Amino acid sequence: MDYWGENALKPFRSSLKCWWRYVDDTLLIVKKNDTEKLFSHINRHVDSIKFTMELENEIGELPKLDCKLQRMTDGSMKTTIYKKATHSGRFLDYHSAHPLSVKRGLIQGLADRIRRLITTPEDQRKEIKVLFKMLLENNYPKEFIKDNIKKRKMRVKPENNKIEECKKQSQYHMKMIHQRQFRETSKISTFGQRLNRRI
Repeated sequence: MDYWGENALKPFRSSLKCWWRYVDDTLLIVKKNDTEKLFSHINRHVDSIKFTMELENEIGELPKLDCKLQRMTDGSMKTTIYKKATHSGRFLDYHSAHPLSVKRGLIQGLADRIRRLITTPEDQRKEIKVLFKMLLENNYPKEFIKDNIKKRKMRVKPENNKIEECKKQSQYHMKMIHQRQFRETSKISTFGQRLNRRI
């Protein structure tokens, strides 16, 4: 798939700023006026591989896996947690018969997810408050929630979870292409460079 991607996209290298792929989800950042041409080109390249396209919304947001990417006015991007419209906030109830270790793991896993996926400390704090409220609604005791979030804060090493910034150019916009009829695990890559970063 990497070989195919690099060859299929050769004619668009000058307008293509980023090509990130994780399994069958691909994120491209490309000049706006090349969007349709690129989309038609990659769907003609190989008959067995077909793509669909999702464009950023009017405020520069685009969902990508569990993240919501947002293009900022200075040309950088930030990520927050993406929740579908059907997200109910229901988790394993505290009064269920599951072991306490599972309930601890739930809180700690969700807290880790916030720290790894959200780029700004302010957005992380907001999402921790949202998580706290949802856990209370699922009957988790306040102190139990606080203790497990605090334990996780101390154990998780700070990561550089910033997305690589693309040059500021207002004519660029984000789009996501979903690969259909072909699945292959691969590292996320850009031309001539491999990234071990998940978006």
